[in-house]
Amino acid sequence: PDTPGSTSCLRHGGEGMADVSLSACYDNKDENNRNPDFGIDIDKIEAESAIPDLIKLINDEDDAVVINEATMMVFQLSKTDAIDAIINSKEMISCMIEAMNKAEHAEAVRFLAGAIYNMSQKKNGLKIIFEANVIPCLVKLLGFSMESVLFYAITTLHNLLLYQDGGKEAVRSSGCIPKMVALLQKNNIKFLTICTDCLQILAFNHQPSKLEILKHGGPLHLIHIIKSYDYEKLLWTATRVLKVLSVCSANKPVIIREGGMDALTNILYHTIQKNTNVEPYPQVLPAENSESYPHFSQRLLHNCLWTLRNLSDAATRLNFDHLLKVLVQILMNAFNSFQRQSAHIDTNVITCAAGILSNLTCNNQYNKITFFKLGGVEAILRTIEWNLALTNPNAPNKTNQNNYFPDDIFEPCICTLRHISSRHEEAEAAQASILHFQGLQILIRIIEMQLGPDLFHMQSHQPIMPNLFLSYYKINWSLIKAIIGLIRNLAMSPCNFVPIRERGFGWPMIVLINRAQIDLLNKNSCANISPKDKLLEEIIEVSCGALHMLAKDPGIRSQIISMKIWQRLINYPQQIGIQSAVYVIASLLFNHLES
Repeated sequence: PDTPGSTSCLRHGGEGMADVSLSACYDNKDENNRNPDFGIDIDKIEAESAIPDLIKLINDEDDAVVINEATMMVFQLSKTDAIDAIINSKEMISCMIEAMNKAEHAEAVRFLAGAIYNMSQKKNGLKIIFEANVIPCLVKLLGFSMESVLFYAITTLHNLLLYQDGGKEAVRSSGCIPKMVALLQKNNIKFLTICTDCLQILAFNHQPSKLEILKHGGPLHLIHIIKSYDYEKLLWTATRVLKVLSVCSANKPVIIREGGMDALTNILYHTIQKNTNVEPYPQVLPAENSESYPHFSQRLLHNCLWTLRNLSDAATRLNFDHLLKVLVQILMNAFNSFQRQSAHIDTNVITCAAGILSNLTCNNQYNKITFFKLGGVEAILRTIEWNLALTNPNAPNKTNQNNYFPDDIFEPCICTLRHISSRHEEAEAAQASILHFQGLQILIRIIEMQLGPDLFHMQSHQPIMPNLFLSYYKINWSLIKAIIGLIRNLAMSPCNFVPIRERGFGWPMIVLINRAQIDLLNKNSCANISPKDKLLEEIIEVSCGALHMLAKDPGIRSQIISMKIWQRLINYPQQIGIQSAVYVIASLLFNHLES
């Protein structure tokens, strides 16, 4: 999905845009220009009687002063209860549109745009604006030279996007995106806040809008904004747009190439600086940025992390020292909060951080080594450890979500450990660190959770009934695949055989293989092969590969021989990779028996 949060900003919500009082920037000028002869204490009847004269003055007069006075009167009326008379007059609406399209008198355009904006603050006014096809006129005004006109136009479009049924489609079809992207070069932070929020609404779940933003240089402007400003609402809306764009395969590489990940990392760094007592990792930053960041909100932290997670799978060839430091810091901060029995722990933050680490350490030796040297193994295992503790219903800590799924944290954490335990010069040291921080005990606990206590604690000599495999415990096979891959990596070092054997990994491995076989056989009764079926085949193949490595140890070979059910694998002919691994295991076991 484009975003895990709300799809729109609500006027009454904590993340709404209504708390940004934007029109106040320009209302003072209108107050100063108010003609005392035109009082605002006019009732609806008086307003209705004045409208025909105002229409005539606006349409027929050539005198700029008269037109300005007439349009100012319309604007003043729109700020009172008399606004309903304007809303209900189709002739007045048509007159206003025509005058704004002509744009012959800048002041008149300003007053009329302000009146349209005031109309958009009322539900019936917004509906009339939509039905009268004012949107093309508003989009045209986005190119107007007067700042206040730009402001009124963008805020009216924003209201249409938020609160008018059909508003998104109408605004999208008006060709507004190129103009909105161009306006990102403005330097009014409140204007930029509204403009970026409009772009987010337009792009959310709409691929053509994402591509249109890309075509006109939107990612570059957005990255410049988050590098240059410290206004929280602007940073929040700008990162929301980047979050939406970060799931687009065309936008991803551009955001990465233009330094988007570094800019987001800097925000993360300053956020944890402001929100933790744990001593952060030192990082040299430009002097002009060192004092400019305020106490950031959690919503901004979420945006940055979700965006980085979306981008990280396309940045596996790049090196990210600073980001890795920040992510390790985030994990350790969460662990320290758990130890202090904090009332609430934000597991969304941990899920994103773990997902980013899993992606960045995939097939990247530099990131693997850097992460390991930063104490990443301890950070990951501590993260798994306290999340295992949270699965206890009597845990003193509470998560911030109603639906807490620990597997969403376990899987990327285990994948990260699997990545850093092989194929780099510090791999053996990383494996030793995993064992040092009780990694095997943690893995066994997760496997027990997946299998269920009845199956996990059965002795190898006990008969296993097929229905026991089909228990109420639903196995997360993606998580199991990551665990088995990590065990296989650990088994590549003979020095790890003893601790693996002592922790009893042989029996759970055999049980998992047979459970995968049963699940796959049940699935194969259907004609179509699903991605899950392929995953189960991969599980069996990876498990056999791990058993092959483990069977090199005499003690583990003896354990495998005592588990008679492994022989069922011989009758599993579907995959050549599985057959090869099984016959190698069988050969090792035969040689063991012969000796």
